[in-house]
Amino acid sequence: MEEDEPPKKAPTQPKPFNLTKPKPKVIPQPEAIPREVKSNPVPKNLFKRSLAEIEAEKEERRKKEAEAIRQAYLTSEKQKFALATETRRPEKFEKAKTEVLKKKE
Repeated sequence: MEEDEPPKKAPTQPKPFNLTKPKPKVIPQPEAIPREVKSNPVPKNLFKRSLAEIEAEKEERRKKEAEAIRQAYLTSEKQKFALATETRRPEKFEKAKTEVLKKKE
């Protein structure tokens, strides 16, 4: 039987790997950012009106808008929304209203 067996090989001897060391990456130098601030000159018309004038114009514009909206609602064809409690049972509504007012006093 020993004649039929193939000859045994010697065990494998480990060898260290032949790895190449990576080259370090070259990081480019950052570009220098200029630190100076460029600003435009102040417009000459900026100081022509005072804050009080601006506030007065703003208040006048608000009043005009409110009046225009009020007129739009008054002249519109749609009628005001009628609450069901006022039309259907006004006595209960008035009774509840007086009770609440008494409790507040």
